[in-house]
Amino acid sequence: MGNWNITIRGVGQHHNKGASDDADTMAKAFVAALKNAGHAITDASITYGAAEELADARGPGINVEDLARQAFNAYNAQGPNPGKTHDGKDVPAWDKLNDQVRAKWMAAALHVYDRS
Repeated sequence: MGNWNITIRGVGQHHNKGASDDADTMAKAFVAALKNAGHAITDASITYGAAEELADARGPGINVEDLARQAFNAYNAQGPNPGKTHDGKDVPAWDKLNDQVRAKWMAAALHVYDRS
């Protein structure tokens, strides 16, 4: 028994929910299998331009993307023109945001979560 580290790099399908050969779906399942076997996972991530946390040492139940989505929706529901940008355009839905914008919202949500 002791410390270990697994690094896997590759090219292939990712972020295609429901696809059995989706890299991040398979990675999440592998992390879950390690946890179920009693391993203490301190860090697990998949990168595809920006990092997405697969396992969180903060404890079970945290879903950073869900927290970020809630914060994004709450932010855009406020003010004199809910759902509009500063120049009156429609704010895109969370799923229409690019990866970099979602990653920034996730970083902000995680920062607030860590401070609470």
